[in-house]
Amino acid sequence: MAPSAAKGFSYLVGLQLFSRIITFALNTLLARDLGPQWYAIANVQLYVIGSTALFLAKEGLRRAGQRIYPGGAGAALTHGINVTWLSVPTTALVAALAGVYFADTSRSGGVQEIVGPDEWAWAVWAVCAAAVVEACAEPGWLYAQANMHLPERIIAEGGALTVRAGATVWLALHLRQGARAFGAAQLVYACTFAALLYGLLRRRCPRGLSELLPRASADGRWAPPPADVALARQLCWQAAQKYVLTEGERLILLALAPLVQQGAFALVGNLGSLVARLLLQPLEEIAFASFSRLAAPPRDARSPLLDEPAARGLSALLRAAAIFGGLFLCFGPSYSWLLVHLLYGASWSGSEAPALLQLYCAHVCAMSLNGLSEAFVHATATRAQLGALNRAIFGFTLVYIALALLGMHALGSRGLLLANTANLVMRTAYSFRFIHQATRRPAAAAAAATAAAAAAAAAATGTAAPSIGRFVPHPLVLGSLLGSAVVTSAAGQLLGTPQSSPVQHAMHVLLGVGCLLGVAAAVVRGEREMIIGLRSLRHGGEGLHDA
Repeated sequence: MAPSAAKGFSYLVGLQLFSRIITFALNTLLARDLGPQWYAIANVQLYVIGSTALFLAKEGLRRAGQRIYPGGAGAALTHGINVTWLSVPTTALVAALAGVYFADTSRSGGVQEIVGPDEWAWAVWAVCAAAVVEACAEPGWLYAQANMHLPERIIAEGGALTVRAGATVWLALHLRQGARAFGAAQLVYACTFAALLYGLLRRRCPRGLSELLPRASADGRWAPPPADVALARQLCWQAAQKYVLTEGERLILLALAPLVQQGAFALVGNLGSLVARLLLQPLEEIAFASFSRLAAPPRDARSPLLDEPAARGLSALLRAAAIFGGLFLCFGPSYSWLLVHLLYGASWSGSEAPALLQLYCAHVCAMSLNGLSEAFVHATATRAQLGALNRAIFGFTLVYIALALLGMHALGSRGLLLANTANLVMRTAYSFRFIHQATRRPAAAAAAATAAAAAAAAAATGTAAPSIGRFVPHPLVLGSLLGSAVVTSAAGQLLGTPQSSPVQHAMHVLLGVGCLLGVAAAVVRGEREMIIGLRSLRHGGEGLHDA
């Protein structure tokens, strides 16, 4: 990872920290003041509409633009910008279809119980309009990301989030505007973000903002090369499948669960992913950009995708993600009830939210490994490999839908959360299989050689496939995590119950802090190679870009 990428990671972590604090504070106020039903309207109902309108723009066309345009000027800039401008008509079409469907309160999971039809329709169409405005900012987002103009992007996103939080508090909690408050706040966010982003990038573009407008390339062509069009089509199809996997839970909740249950599920999802997304999302974005450069031409087709230093950097990242997820898995269940009670009060801690949060800790563990491994796959896969990935994801989608429906009927929200975790495990297993093959696969010419010659070449270059053991934390770390889970769980039965006194709760927390320090000591002692690898990535030494 180059120094600029490491610096970009720091910027993105700062943005995530700021945005998560703002969002967390806002959601806490909404949950305490409005209760589960209104919380569900804001974080399930209207969220689904916005994510539905933008999924092709933010997942498919955005990633295609990043693969086409790695930075700089020239034809790649023109083609990448033209692809991202397709986000606007695409989002407008999807938003119109979503608006027509969801504006009918009978299709919105009990919304008609507390919201009138006119108020609901206004909120739905405001969210749809906000999605179209946000899509207009995609070319600017691509240019800022590809050229490492991250301060401009961070200021735009941070400023827009602050404005949205203020608008939501004023409209929802002070003026009591109901569903209209959430729709209007989202529209304010989109307009603020687009205006700030383009205003800040105006000074960064050599020829001004006209450089970010759609235009013909030097050869007079508006459309990207056929290979880029095919890539965009593949990534959009992949985005559609990913939408079902990532938003399927909310769609099923919307169709089958009452608003109170929707609110509890959304609360746990927002709370459980707070720390995870704070670190994992910016790391995944930087990793995707770094991995994309590994696969970008020109590259020696006779060499493996990763050399030994880069493979060490990748394994260090994945082991760190495994340890990070293990902390949630081993510590989270023992403190879920206490956390919900302290943050949201007795009405929430007496609901199913603590039990859901316990299960969500396993989901975070799976999420931590899935994000980085899939970033590698999506960034480096060839067109043929993307086709195979699409077929695999389609199969995972079918399995997930079946598990989600079965789990929802059998166990309610807990069954749905278990299905989500199983889905992440399947996708992660596929990604690890890809990583193992990609780091050992010789080029076409080498593949025609004998097995002995290929093995000799791999031994000579030190690029044999990394074993699965390279991605597994040290036994000392695994042992400390397991011991911490046993100790904190036993202590929770004695000191962390609803009947326990504040002093007993404090003792339980202090015991957990001691166990956490023990895990940290085990990491320092047993994972020295991982720590060195992470430091080299952070400081631009041996890392992914050395490949």
